Amino acid sequence: MRDGQVSLAAALTDSAPVALAGDLLTVELPAPFCAQLTIRPDMTQQFEAVLQAVAGRRLRVVGRPRKGQAGDERTDRYRQAQDHPLVQLLMKRFEADIVAREIIPTEEWLRRMQS
Repeated sequence: MRDGQVSLAAALTDSAPVALAGDLLTVELPAPFCAQLTIRPDMTQQFEAVLQAVAGRRLRVVGRPRKGQAGDERTDRYRQAQDHPLVQLLMKRFEADIVAREIIPTEEWLRRMQS
C-alpha cells in the first residue's frame, strides 16, 4: 500500500458523514486521523480521491473528531510536535527535555518573555 493508505482505510472504517452542503462534505473521523489531515495535505487529497471514486463526483472534505475524542486530538498534536525531527534535533543539540506543556494566551507568553 502507498504511504498513508493504511491509516486512510482505518479512518474510513470508523467514520461517519455529518453534513453535505454543495460539494463540501463534513465527516466525523478518529481524532488522530483528523490531526493528520491538518498537517498532511496529501492525506486530504487521498481522502477526496477515494470519495470521488465512491460518490462519482468531486467533494471537498472537512474532518472533525468523533464526539468525545477532541481531547485526544490535542494530545496527538503535542506528541506529533514533540516527535518532529527539528524538535528532536533541537532537544539533542541543547541537551533539553520537554518538562511541561501549557496553553497560554499570546499576551501571557509575551509578558513572560519580557520578564
